[in-house]
Amino acid sequence: MSEDLKKLYDVIQKNTIFNEKEICENCPIICSREQKWHWLLPNEVERLKNKMWIENKFGSFFFEGGKCPLLKNTNCDIYENRPLECKLSPLSLYYKNGKLSWIIDISCPYFKKYGKNKMFWKKLNKFINKIENCFTENTIKNLIEISKAIDQFDPLIENKDFIIIKKFKSTLE
Repeated sequence: MSEDLKKLYDVIQKNTIFNEKEICENCPIICSREQKWHWLLPNEVERLKNKMWIENKFGSFFFEGGKCPLLKNTNCDIYENRPLECKLSPLSLYYKNGKLSWIIDISCPYFKKYGKNKMFWKKLNKFINKIENCFTENTIKNLIEISKAIDQFDPLIENKDFIIIKKFKSTLE
């Protein structure tokens, strides 16, 4: 794994606002979602390929949706080393119409509890601003390609579980 990705993982871990143990520790939203896919960055594939079936769809890497193969009862088998999609959850990045935007899963119990609270949005904005500085050009390009691939088989925003919350600070074309 690259040093840049390790740094991004570390900054997410240290600054996440989604850390209320009673809500987040056993939350199955991302791990058991009835979506058709879960995505991986190309450099996450190598360390996970022996743990699950990974497919290259439309030039990006995915593993089957539904219950994650790494979920043992309600615990992630690789929690400390889970992929970026999992580390960001309930946030994600989504590219549409030439713009990379932050989205949030509105079915997330944390979002349901705090989503109407002004302080939640201030903390969320601060968290996003902090981690955006750690995204490399290569990771951004990968996320754009992942979004384009997702649109080929499962338009993310159209599934109504996600809403756009803000534009990513810089978008690469």
